[in-house]
Amino acid sequence: MTAPNHSPSAGYSPSIDMTLQVGHSRFPVAEVGPDYLVVESVHAMRPTQGTLIVTIDGIPALRGVSLPEGLNPDLPQQRFVVVQTTAPTVRVGAG
Repeated sequence: MTAPNHSPSAGYSPSIDMTLQVGHSRFPVAEVGPDYLVVESVHAMRPTQGTLIVTIDGIPALRGVSLPEGLNPDLPQQRFVVVQTTAPTVRVGAG
Protein backbone atom coordinates (compact mmCIF):
# COMPACT_ATOMS: atom_id res chain seq x y z
CA MET A 1 0.00 0.00 0.00
CA THR A 2 1.39 3.41 -0.93
CA ALA A 3 0.75 6.65 0.90
CA PRO A 4 -1.05 9.40 -1.04
CA ASN A 5 1.10 12.19 -2.48
CA HIS A 6 0.57 15.30 -0.33
CA SER A 7 3.46 17.19 -1.85
CA PRO A 8 2.80 20.95 -2.27
CA SER A 9 3.99 20.64 -5.88
CA ALA A 10 1.21 18.17 -6.66
CA GLY A 11 -1.56 20.79 -6.27
CA TYR A 12 -2.69 23.80 -8.26
CA SER A 13 -1.12 27.18 -7.55
CA PRO A 14 -2.76 30.16 -9.25
CA SER A 15 -0.77 33.03 -10.70
CA ILE A 16 -1.10 36.03 -8.36
CA ASP A 17 0.10 39.57 -9.05
CA MET A 18 -0.39 42.55 -6.71
CA THR A 19 0.15 46.19 -7.64
CA LEU A 20 -0.52 49.51 -5.94
CA GLN A 21 -1.47 52.27 -8.35
CA VAL A 22 -1.26 55.86 -7.14
CA GLY A 23 -1.98 58.36 -9.90
CA HIS A 24 0.21 57.34 -12.83
CA SER A 25 2.69 55.45 -10.62
CA ARG A 26 2.56 51.67 -10.14
CA PHE A 27 4.39 49.83 -7.36
CA PRO A 28 4.77 46.04 -7.02
CA VAL A 29 3.25 44.75 -3.76
CA ALA A 30 5.01 41.85 -2.02
CA GLU A 31 2.53 41.36 0.84
CA VAL A 32 -0.91 42.53 1.93
CA GLY A 33 -1.89 42.44 5.60
CA PRO A 34 -5.14 43.46 7.27
CA ASP A 35 -4.11 47.12 7.39
CA TYR A 36 -0.68 47.31 5.76
CA LEU A 37 1.09 46.73 2.45
CA VAL A 38 4.69 45.76 1.82
CA VAL A 39 5.45 47.78 -1.30
CA GLU A 40 8.59 47.36 -3.39
CA SER A 41 10.50 50.32 -4.87
CA VAL A 42 8.26 52.94 -3.29
CA HIS A 43 9.07 56.64 -3.20
CA ALA A 44 7.83 59.18 -0.68
CA MET A 45 4.28 60.49 -1.13
CA ARG A 46 1.96 62.55 1.02
CA PRO A 47 -1.33 61.05 2.26
CA THR A 48 -3.32 60.07 -0.80
CA GLN A 49 -5.73 57.58 -2.37
CA GLY A 50 -4.84 54.72 -4.69
CA THR A 51 -5.96 51.39 -6.06
CA LEU A 52 -4.75 47.98 -4.94
CA ILE A 53 -4.98 45.64 -7.94
CA VAL A 54 -4.90 41.91 -7.11
CA THR A 55 -4.85 39.74 -10.22
CA ILE A 56 -5.45 36.01 -9.79
CA ASP A 57 -5.16 33.85 -12.90
CA GLY A 58 -5.48 36.94 -15.08
CA ILE A 59 -8.67 38.19 -13.41
CA PRO A 60 -8.18 41.54 -11.62
CA ALA A 61 -9.98 42.63 -8.45
CA LEU A 62 -9.70 46.30 -7.51
CA ARG A 63 -9.73 47.87 -4.06
CA GLY A 64 -9.80 51.60 -3.62
CA VAL A 65 -7.48 52.40 -0.74
CA SER A 66 -6.63 55.41 1.37
CA LEU A 67 -3.02 55.82 2.40
CA PRO A 68 -3.53 58.03 5.48
CA GLU A 69 0.19 58.34 6.18
CA GLY A 70 1.22 58.46 2.52
CA LEU A 71 4.12 56.30 1.39
CA ASN A 72 7.43 56.27 3.22
CA PRO A 73 10.36 54.34 1.68
CA ASP A 74 12.01 54.16 5.12
CA LEU A 75 9.18 52.01 6.53
CA PRO A 76 8.87 48.28 5.76
CA GLN A 77 5.06 48.47 5.90
CA GLN A 78 2.71 51.12 4.49
CA ARG A 79 -0.60 51.60 6.32
CA PHE A 80 -3.80 51.56 4.26
CA VAL A 81 -7.58 51.54 4.66
CA VAL A 82 -9.93 49.97 2.08
CA VAL A 83 -12.47 52.53 0.90
CA GLN A 84 -14.07 50.62 -2.00
CA THR A 85 -13.96 47.09 -3.40
CA THR A 86 -14.82 46.10 -6.95
CA ALA A 87 -15.54 42.43 -7.53
CA PRO A 88 -13.50 40.68 -10.20
CA THR A 89 -15.03 40.38 -13.64
CA VAL A 90 -15.79 36.74 -14.34
CA ARG A 91 -16.02 35.77 -17.97
CA VAL A 92 -18.65 33.13 -18.66
CA GLY A 93 -18.61 31.38 -22.02
CA ALA A 94 -21.75 31.42 -24.16
CA GLY A 95 -23.65 28.16 -24.44
